[in-house]
Amino acid sequence: MSNRVNLELVDSYISLLNRNHIFPPHINNPKELVPDVTGNRRPPRPLNSFLILRKNVAEEIRRFIDRPNMRVISKVSSVLWSASTKEEKDIYYRLAQDVNKLHAIKYPNFRYTLPRRQLSFRPYPNPTPLPLPESEFIPRPSSTPTFVPVGITRELMTPPPSPPNALVPSGELPTDYIPVNLFEPETFTIMGLDGKLYQCVPVNITQMY
Repeated sequence: MSNRVNLELVDSYISLLNRNHIFPPHINNPKELVPDVTGNRRPPRPLNSFLILRKNVAEEIRRFIDRPNMRVISKVSSVLWSASTKEEKDIYYRLAQDVNKLHAIKYPNFRYTLPRRQLSFRPYPNPTPLPLPESEFIPRPSSTPTFVPVGITRELMTPPPSPPNALVPSGELPTDYIPVNLFEPETFTIMGLDGKLYQCVPVNITQMY
């Protein structure tokens, strides 16, 4: 129901407008669009082209309604802006540039900052990643032996295929295997992710380079 009432208000506001007072804008003096600030109050941001249009719409509506609904005025302004031509928008673009220039002269030290409530929702910076624990299968000194599986099946090998039971260089070894038995003195068995078992022999890494 509320949406339908708003649409009805939008239509009623539009019916009150004199479009010739909006395009070109009736309020077109940059001095009227840059307010004076007294005391310790911060100056407001300079108006952009759309806000200047909305100000003209509100001024026109106040000729008929003492306290208009600003949400409805924003909707009316959006409808008018979308339906306006490029030439009509260019007038507002140029007026906004003049407003920015006058604002910079009047408030040379103005710097826009986010409101406090928006600053409170800023995301925290990325935390420093913690070092991951070293795997027991990663050789630390060069003399630590690494385990090279033998008997790799043809499905797990990159072309050209190697003959069965051939040693595969360490750069081509699959690293995602699960050790099953690491206590045999000469060989041990590992299980690949495909569920197959492979017989392996320990090889000293210093003998491979």
